[in-house]
Amino acid sequence: MKPLVRYTKLRELRVFGMRDSFQALLWEVVYRNQSDDRGMHVLDLEMATAPFVRQDNWIKGTDVRGLKVPVQDPTPYK
Repeated sequence: MKPLVRYTKLRELRVFGMRDSFQALLWEVVYRNQSDDRGMHVLDLEMATAPFVRQDNWIKGTDVRGLKVPVQDPTPYK
């Protein structure tokens, strides 16, 4: 995806089925775009899977007290 940054005369950009988020790279492409006739006309981005949306009955983060998460295989920070 990195070579996409070199394209600066795009009128459309459509990316479908992304497994990973390339938001930073894609917004750089949009920012650098110098297309004639008022810039990019279409920007269509789609992830491979639907977004994860929590149900309303989940406990909100402000209601959580004393949360302890066990670490099974601690890896030292390098």
